[in-house]
Amino acid sequence: MSWSESAALHINAKDRDEFFSDIINTVLRFFMALGVGMIACMPFVFPLFINSKYNEAYNYIPPLVLGTVFNVAICLYSQIYLAKKLSKQVASTAIVGAIINVLINFLFIKKIGLYAASISTMISYLVMMIYRHIDLKKYVNIKIDKKMIIEAVLMYAFTLIIYYQNNIILKAICLVIVCIYAYLSNRNFLRSSFMAIINKLKR
Repeated sequence: MSWSESAALHINAKDRDEFFSDIINTVLRFFMALGVGMIACMPFVFPLFINSKYNEAYNYIPPLVLGTVFNVAICLYSQIYLAKKLSKQVASTAIVGAIINVLINFLFIKKIGLYAASISTMISYLVMMIYRHIDLKKYVNIKIDKKMIIEAVLMYAFTLIIYYQNNIILKAICLVIVCIYAYLSNRNFLRSSFMAIINKLKR
């Protein structure tokens, strides 16, 4: 609701490109760190909360987490469409994503089983995210931090490689590295959020 209101208020502002770029980069940086953190924690958390009968589900978690991160960007872009009163674009891109999801499931469900469901979700959200980002350029020039994306891709690749290894020591090292990455990439946001909370408590 807060993002919807902010998008509506700033959609015609002179500094709208900078405003939307800054907010989207900040939110994506946070959720990308949160996503990779969830994946790195899963080897330790999964056995504690999930019955051993469902151990196979462990393998499907990373693409679903990635899909959720992509969906965060999709939701951010959706509010910009709505602020521009372009609800048709929201519907059309959602339909494209749904079609891709169904097609991938139909083509691969018999070959790779439930992997098809998780991978199709990830790919459909990725396509929707890219499509909306490109399409929105016609209305708002959102600039994504390329360095942030490269760092996130490398960290996800590293974490996914370790995730499927049967080595608890490597997974522990990976978790430490991910925690350091998450803090360093979000330290300004965390610091400003902490100060905002402190200031409110002082009132």
